Amino acid sequence: ALQAVLPGQLFRDSLRLADDHLQVGGRRYELAADRKIHVFGSGKASLPAAMVMEEILGARLAGGVIVTNHDTGELSRITVRVGAHPVPDRRSIEAAEDLAGRLERLESEDFFIYLLSGGSSALLEWPMPPLTLPDLQATVRLMLEEGLVIEEINAVRKHLSLVKGGRLAQRTRARGVVLVISDVIGDDLQTIGS
Repeated sequence: ALQAVLPGQLFRDSLRLADDHLQVGGRRYELAADRKIHVFGSGKASLPAAMVMEEILGARLAGGVIVTNHDTGELSRITVRVGAHPVPDRRSIEAAEDLAGRLERLESEDFFIYLLSGGSSALLEWPMPPLTLPDLQATVRLMLEEGLVIEEINAVRKHLSLVKGGRLAQRTRARGVVLVISDVIGDDLQTIGS
């Protein structure tokens, strides 16, 4: 049972790449033959998931960036950034700026896969002005100390960030698919990664 839910196994079972399309579960995404696929991601499971993406996509992989809590894997075409968890730090902001910038540079004909998993809310962060990093850190620490549940914490985080609540997706013209590994009871997509 544990082996079946590891990111590598999940994605090997649910993704198929052919010359002109990508099959993800029951959905089919048409791909132009001359276009490569970009991979982005954030969360504690993004590193093993990205390793599988490099394996599956092979020469069709254009590159990308993931943000995780540790850099212990070997990736050849996807950049690994490290952020802090559960309280974001400067690395979380630098990683968010890098990832957002790369998404913004994609063209409308480009295609991306985003690997989203638990921990994204802290690992990938960019405070909404006039908030500063210390403001955001103090807010997160207070919520954790008061025992708020993840749904409550992430509801607040969405209003304090330039990359949460759908704002990251608004930064690109490209089309793509988000592959989600849930660590939230009930699998509420509004809560996973804020």
